[in-house]
Amino acid sequence: MVDDRQKETRKMRENKLALFMAKETGITADQARDLTAMIGIDLGSLLCEARILRKQSGQSLS
Repeated sequence: MVDDRQKETRKMRENKLALFMAKETGITADQARDLTAMIGIDLGSLLCEARILRKQSGQSLS
């Protein structure tokens, strides 16, 4: 029971992080989730990689 709640809480936090990254950098929430899966939850690293990803896609940063 506790494990299920912990998993749900973690999933909600990861979703909020993905939405924040998408809004902040202009990548999609799915791309942000992929980055989180690869990098972890270090916000500085995530934002850096998200901005690189956005640049590589040929779209300007907001």
